[in-house]
Amino acid sequence: MSKKYGIFKTVFKSAHLQNDISVDDVPVGNASKVTTLFADQTPYEFVNQILLGEKHKASEGWNDVTLTQAWAKSFADKVNANLGPIYLQGHEDAQNGAMRQIPAGYIVGAKLDESYEDGAGRLLLRNRLYAKGKFSQEIIEQTLNEVNAGVLNTSTGDYQRREYRYDEQTDTIESFAIESVKNQTNAIVEYDMNASDASIITSNFKYVPCDEQGNEIGKPIDCTSIRGDFKDEQGDKGMTKEELLAQVKAMNKAGTCTSEEIATAIGINITDAKMKAIEEVEAMLGDVTIKEFVTTALKSRKDESAAKFATTVDTKLKAVFTDELEYEVATSMFKLTEGDDATVDAEIAVLKTHKALVGMRNRALEAMNHTPSGFVGDDDTNKSQNSGMMEA
Repeated sequence: MSKKYGIFKTVFKSAHLQNDISVDDVPVGNASKVTTLFADQTPYEFVNQILLGEKHKASEGWNDVTLTQAWAKSFADKVNANLGPIYLQGHEDAQNGAMRQIPAGYIVGAKLDESYEDGAGRLLLRNRLYAKGKFSQEIIEQTLNEVNAGVLNTSTGDYQRREYRYDEQTDTIESFAIESVKNQTNAIVEYDMNASDASIITSNFKYVPCDEQGNEIGKPIDCTSIRGDFKDEQGDKGMTKEELLAQVKAMNKAGTCTSEEIATAIGINITDAKMKAIEEVEAMLGDVTIKEFVTTALKSRKDESAAKFATTVDTKLKAVFTDELEYEVATSMFKLTEGDDATVDAEIAVLKTHKALVGMRNRALEAMNHTPSGFVGDDDTNKSQNSGMMEA
């Protein structure tokens, strides 16, 4: 049996989780304190969200509280400056206010997502558990499996400043949390035992390839590559072209493989200047790829050209076919979708001689008691009694 070894950054990712963001989307707040607290321990991390606004009131049992964006921002600011403890067995700190409880980890980063749910917003908390601490490795791994299975949740605690509003029509008082003052904590609880509308939504894992003794032998890579590595060693066909390209794209996005390395590997000579220019463009575009940007720009230019051509055609048709019915018929018969002025004029000249339009024009003239110029000069037998002798 073939074997491989790796040092895992985190160890869980679950189909039960929302996964609309990654752990790294919530930046670490105070990096120096996080480094001091966790040193070189494996960072077991997950993100939980607390939904804000009047649709997601938190319950204290005797009172409902609306969590505002102002409260969420102050909570995030406090945590990013000084971190906040995580308790593995619920609100352990609530049992005895005079005794400090030893946390299982810390909230290492927080972020207010103002645009979520049409502007109601949500507070995102990045949590890191100790790999070595108060709890054994077995308990930590069990907790990670429980998170993975979607049977755990979080209950956030703090001291709040609140605003109370009295509604005279309903004779009710509403409570709003407007500032998180101190004691920002996160407690892990059963999935249905939290007071606010909160949930664990994402986690991630990568591993660093290492030898049997645990010595690192490569950069962090996605775990999905493990199967492909084994296939290659066993003489299998390995990944398909699509799988290979997808992995290269993922590695490039993660920063473990640069565009220059890819170009060199497949024998494309890209100068440093061109490479730098490409990287600058990619940085300006952010999450949008160069291909997506160019495709959108070309479509926009094509749409603009088509609109301009349609306006030109419409103007020229109206100038030639002044009768409304003739104009509508000519418009329906005009088939060109592109071309210069000369091409448009030539097509309109052809339409002027089309028998349908000529017949419409003749009938219109007869209805006006006019005789087309082709009949002028004929003898009296060709003239109707009411026909005029006006040359068109």
